[in-house]
Amino acid sequence: MTSLRTFHRVRLLFALVLFSVASTVFAQASRTVSIHQLSDDYGFPYGGTQSMNLSGFVGYKGRLFIVGDKGLDRSLYEIRKEGTQWRIISRVPLKFSSPSDLEGAFYSATGLFLVNESQQRVYWFDFDGTSAKRRRLTIDFPKSMNSENWGNAGLEGVAYDDESGLLYLAKERAPRAILVFAVKESDGSSAFIKQFDIQPPAGALGTHSFSDLYFENGFLYALERRSLSVAKIDTETEQVVGRLDFSFIIDTNGGLYDGDPNRYGLAEALLLTSDMVLIGLDNNGKPINDANKFAQRFNLNGTQPTILQVPRPAGF
Repeated sequence: MTSLRTFHRVRLLFALVLFSVASTVFAQASRTVSIHQLSDDYGFPYGGTQSMNLSGFVGYKGRLFIVGDKGLDRSLYEIRKEGTQWRIISRVPLKFSSPSDLEGAFYSATGLFLVNESQQRVYWFDFDGTSAKRRRLTIDFPKSMNSENWGNAGLEGVAYDDESGLLYLAKERAPRAILVFAVKESDGSSAFIKQFDIQPPAGALGTHSFSDLYFENGFLYALERRSLSVAKIDTETEQVVGRLDFSFIIDTNGGLYDGDPNRYGLAEALLLTSDMVLIGLDNNGKPINDANKFAQRFNLNGTQPTILQVPRPAGF
């Protein structure tokens, strides 16, 4: 318990000296944060109730969709807040032949992009909210990257810049990297441009990793799972210009889920709206930590994924 309190004080100290946006969010978090779970009536691919491994968000014209990384998950699931839970209200099937391990999704005016970590594939769909038609997209990783050996340390996030035609892919870890490709929309071909990493937040413990991406107005946002933060990156300079720290979900009684508080729950999904930052937390079926103050405040229980909503600070 002493080591956990020490860890929490250290995280608080570093959060307070981070970029002012992050410190502001940290100070307001206990009053303004909202955390609710996905309902347990998840039965579309299984025909019964089973926990979902939430792994990505898609925002489409004010609607919210999610993807999961279980082998049978080959759909976008539309969810809506009803009372104190998020409920799946519809689904859009996705057609692809590879084994399924969907780990990230992003929608822009150019279409819907998905990454499948199973075989390090990137998919591009025309999407209208009710159907998804696959388009041709060829991503050839440089041979020096040995992408065939990435396994479970491979693709975790995707984002696209409509203006520049640049596709951003997040390689999770060992080593982590942001990979940049130029996509030719007319035929779906692409060219590798570069890769880069960013400086992890001060005081971050454990293995640094990326778990999702989002792009908006010239800035790339990267979800840093083990660091419990979201980095705002200037894509021209590749420098972090702001960070939103959400380590406040850890208190002296541990993290939101049972297990190592700096690891569980697994921050898997990221979406920004005009006024909110949404972060999807999953724990591979491990239960909620009943002693955590947020679990108690929002009456969280069981093993379902949770969605953290934090008001988006001005300038972030």
